[in-house]
Amino acid sequence: MEERKHLIYVFVDEKQKPFYVGRTYKLSKRKREHLAEVKYGNTLPKYNKLRKLINAGYDFNLLVIILEDNISSELIEEKEIYYIAKLREEGYNLKNLTDGGEGAINTIPGLSEKLKKIHTGSKRSQSTKDKMSLAREGIVFTEEHKNNLSIARKKRITKIETRIKASKTSKGKINIKKYKLTDPDGKEYVTENGLTVFCEQHCLCSPNFYKVLKGERNNVCGWKIQRIE
Repeated sequence: MEERKHLIYVFVDEKQKPFYVGRTYKLSKRKREHLAEVKYGNTLPKYNKLRKLINAGYDFNLLVIILEDNISSELIEEKEIYYIAKLREEGYNLKNLTDGGEGAINTIPGLSEKLKKIHTGSKRSQSTKDKMSLAREGIVFTEEHKNNLSIARKKRITKIETRIKASKTSKGKINIKKYKLTDPDGKEYVTENGLTVFCEQHCLCSPNFYKVLKGERNNVCGWKIQRIE
């Protein structure tokens, strides 16, 4: 008999902030159960919060986001404990009444740190990424939320190692524009992976070509350039 797989999900508010962590093996069934509790007036904090959001016009399905799926029965309790502890450490005001694990407060010493090490460097499956992406479709951020995101990004300090890694990862893949370059002998080239990658391949200086495009220079060592719209 095939082992039943579980998943960890969260409820998020209008600002996409998690306020409850749950686990289940069948999300559609669990959603129906939650909606029934909301409808019939359950006054637990999580349902009061959900009821307020739904009454304000928010789509319940967009308030439920999968954090991780394909979890074995042996690990699901530890996963639940891990995510509740992690989100609380990050400052989220969760409505969970316990620390997870069979509905009772878990006091296993060092478990949170152990699970954090297990998750460090781990990657979500493509299936999980697709589900998270689908859950966020149609969400419209308020101007206040956009401003808060902008402020948070400006305060964020990115290490030089991270910047270098991001540059290497995105080079030739993001925001690619096409150019036609002509060498001193008249041979023409069309860039496929951006100007920076082309210049690296031909031992040229890309900043000087941007000066040519701006009209500040006529050529770069006899090379000419033209932007292809």
